[in-house]
Amino acid sequence: NEKKYIIADLEDYRMTYNLASEIMIETLATLHQKSRELFEKMKIIKKSEFAICDIEEATGWNTLKIRRYIRQLIDEDYLEQKTGNSQGKRAIYCFSSGKEMEVEKMEGLPTPEELEKHYHLFKGHDKQVKTS
Repeated sequence: NEKKYIIADLEDYRMTYNLASEIMIETLATLHQKSRELFEKMKIIKKSEFAICDIEEATGWNTLKIRRYIRQLIDEDYLEQKTGNSQGKRAIYCFSSGKEMEVEKMEGLPTPEELEKHYHLFKGHDKQVKTS
């Protein structure tokens, strides 16, 4: 009875880990996918304070779409609204200090980098077991 198995290398592991990370992010995320996409696209804005028109320019999104998803970024402290919100004032936003959208490390599953470090310790060294 011969056992069958698949041999995977580090690149196979990296692809699998990245796919699993994306699935976990989608499953456990507190932010709507479009809010995360908006935040990522906004990162090219280099001003300390910016308005909807700056966000439109950076993202290519229209005002209505931006307004739909920006509220959650404010509520979750990724953005701050400095002015606006009443009496027809123009809304001005800024990025919250130090807030980055981070990919959570999957507990118990080593990153490809951690595995690579471990792999290099053993690469090129055949393990042989002596029998008496």
